[in-house]
Amino acid sequence: MYNAPCVLKLKASSVHERSIFNQYRILNSSVRLGASRPIVFAVHGVGVVDGKWVSNIGEAQRVIDETELDYESLGASIKGSITVYIVDVPSQKIILLCDPFGSSIVYVYESDACKAVSSDLASLRDGLSTVGIHLEKDLTYAALYVATNTGGLAQSSYMNVRSIEPFRYLSLDVDEFHEVEYKSLDNLSFPSYSYDELLDKAANDVIQNIEAASTHNSRAKISQLTGGADSRLVLGALLASGKETEFNFYCSGNINEPDKIISRQLSNQFDLSMTDYSGLNPMGQPDTFEDFISQPFDTTAGILSGPAHPMLEFGDELVFSGGYGEFLRSAFDKGQRYDGDVATAMKRIYGNTAFSEFPSRRLISEPAYEFAINRFSNLISFGITRGLPEDSRLDAAYIVGRNRYFVGETTRSLSPFVARFDPLYSPYVLALGLKASLEEKASAFPLFDLMNRFEPTLMKLPFDSPRIKPYYEEMRGPVSRVDFTYDPSIEPRMVIYKHNHRSRKTMKSYFQKPSSSDIAIANDLHTAPRLVAQNAEVQKRLRVLVSDTGMESISKYFNPLIVNLIINRKPTHRVHLRQSSNLYAALLWYLRS
Repeated sequence: MYNAPCVLKLKASSVHERSIFNQYRILNSSVRLGASRPIVFAVHGVGVVDGKWVSNIGEAQRVIDETELDYESLGASIKGSITVYIVDVPSQKIILLCDPFGSSIVYVYESDACKAVSSDLASLRDGLSTVGIHLEKDLTYAALYVATNTGGLAQSSYMNVRSIEPFRYLSLDVDEFHEVEYKSLDNLSFPSYSYDELLDKAANDVIQNIEAASTHNSRAKISQLTGGADSRLVLGALLASGKETEFNFYCSGNINEPDKIISRQLSNQFDLSMTDYSGLNPMGQPDTFEDFISQPFDTTAGILSGPAHPMLEFGDELVFSGGYGEFLRSAFDKGQRYDGDVATAMKRIYGNTAFSEFPSRRLISEPAYEFAINRFSNLISFGITRGLPEDSRLDAAYIVGRNRYFVGETTRSLSPFVARFDPLYSPYVLALGLKASLEEKASAFPLFDLMNRFEPTLMKLPFDSPRIKPYYEEMRGPVSRVDFTYDPSIEPRMVIYKHNHRSRKTMKSYFQKPSSSDIAIANDLHTAPRLVAQNAEVQKRLRVLVSDTGMESISKYFNPLIVNLIINRKPTHRVHLRQSSNLYAALLWYLRS
């Protein structure tokens, strides 16, 4: 769950008796030699394997010992951001069972001198350094991350490192790395099943995921619950499985924010327990402002500026999220049919600043732009080979790109600190979204149809904003909306966990108190004043960083005109706050040794 090993293969050995043990070096793990059965030597992440919960080596070993499945079928059964490492001495192979969606991203380095693989980019980097190979950071990844606010348009933040495509696992023998397809998932639309059959299969998968994960041994079981639809879908599955009483429900934010109001009312409506404990336990704070901004980026070796950072305490609380709900609605196409024009599609998805048709108006340089266009086109082509229907062409770029590098990496990067799992992880949930037409996805038919299978009342209750579109009611019939039974001022049943985080009173502030101008801007942008105050500090430091670095040094990846705009303008949209923060974090990561 905590550390991923790095598996190294040096150039051809002169040893006469060739075996996987004299051809490979396994770092960050101890492997028992001479075993007569397959041995699990590492588990990175948490998830469900062959219907059983796996969060450590012992649990994975029991699955391997008891299963009747071959490696291909076993890997295809995985649900969750998890990689299982196996030494199969009888067959002289090392197996990396990757989750089918590739959400626990597995990285590969190959050169004439060495091959290496790991599901942790930092482990791969550090492992290679032990044999004198030092990876060079690639600012192309960082530039595209800043432009899109997510990863996935480049495979790695280091040069000459690629990621294994989804729906494959790795088999390493004494000679080569072999990428093996999960043949049972070669057509993600599952054309032999009707929409209703997929609904049944998706519902069964999600409930089985919940039942398996609920066996996790931890002091706290928490499910995220907001005012939106994805977490409500998970709530529906918990209610359908009868497991809702085993969980406490968490929503971040201020008590007066829509998310919090709705989550409290849902908790009262269904007699649920809430908690203010997210499952993450910060044991301290970074010493400097630069560390505060850059540590999340550093923690994932430049892949994601997410919630994971080294000041968190190692833990094993079970936390449910609902990120794969995005499979059930229009994540990228926004109800507009893809006509084959990649550049136009990317501009619509990521915005004009990132992918304007005018080079002078783009954040990224022309080479970075061309790289992104080619990569996005390849992602769409990958989906075509996997049977994605015409109305779901852009879904391929989401499934293979953004979802892996955002939803998947967020979950995986938190695995040392919390057992985070998305019960919506299912190939049938994915297929359900792919089965729907463009218009049906834009109105979230698959999501609400699945929600109704679990608990019909949930769709009728208020969301944080209107979610049910006229086309859904036109095709499915009117939805009889009902209000919550309890007033939002009534506090739900609260569960308090004793954990060791620092008191908020002792938490240092890196920013000045928001000014009246900050508050006014925040009100216009519908965001927190502290974020506007933070942006002013980020811009000030960015100006110094860019001046010290020299614009010429970063112009290979960024457009100097737009960089100057980002570091000097007053924000007029919330995306401007993210862009400046991400640019600062990316440059700090890139420039640090």
